Amino acid sequence: MASAEGAADTVYVDCAAEGHVIDHPRDVAEICTRFEELRTEALPPRASIDLMTKVRRHGSRSEHGRLAPGIAQR
Repeated sequence: MASAEGAADTVYVDCAAEGHVIDHPRDVAEICTRFEELRTEALPPRASIDLMTKVRRHGSRSEHGRLAPGIAQR
């Protein structure tokens, strides 16, 4: 996300194959809203590291074969 005085706000979005710069105000607003929604759900950095370490050590499944709490299924 980028803002500059006198210029339209822009966002850059990418995937494995390509990236796009978007500057249409409605699209920029939608992307910014979604980004903020994701940020509110994200763990703090230390908690993310702890969760990744736990999964690496113990796997992503509980003893009953179900996904452990905090692990999203793909």
